[in-house]
Order: sequence, then C-alpha cells, then structure tokens
Amino acid sequence: MNQPYNLDTDVSEYFEFILKGNTYRFRYPTTREAFEAKKLENAPLEESKKYLIQFISKVDDKSPDFQDVIDDVNVVYWSKFNDMVTRELSNANKDSKNS
Repeated sequence: MNQPYNLDTDVSEYFEFILKGNTYRFRYPTTREAFEAKKLENAPLEESKKYLIQFISKVDDKSPDFQDVIDDVNVVYWSKFNDMVTRELSNANKDSKNS
C-alpha cells in the first residue's frame, strides 16, 4: 500500500539573512503571491524591488528597515540579495518536489 505524501512536513515559513550586521527575515510568498511575481519579470527594477521588500521584516526591532539599509549600500549587495532569494525560492521548490 502506498503512503500518501505529507506536504505538511519540513515546510519553512521564512529564511533569515544578515545585511550590514542586522538580521532580517524573508517570508516565503504564498502561491498567489508567487504567481503575481511572474508579472514582474520584465518590470522596472524599482517595481521588482518594492515587490520583494514586502516579504522582509526585521528580526530585531532596533535594526533599521531593510529598505533603508539596501538603498545605501553598493549594487553588489543587491546582486547578492537577488542571488540569495533566487536560490532560496528555487531550493524551496525542489524540496517540495522531493518530499
């Protein structure tokens, strides 16, 4: 008899990252939000940035808002941030397929 897949196990709601010494939390988008992101594939950078930032919160209330920090660092940080988000979302997708 086959065991049913249990989609409720090993599901993270977020991942954390550090930027300029501050810890932030990126909440994984819902399915609906992920489909909305598809519309932004050819959108201007500022629009895509605004969309991603909605998923980020401070872990420590004393930390500055993520947008205030990311706006004042060089573009290498933004590139690394995008790589991290792409990798995390890709891994989340792979993990759900392998569960």
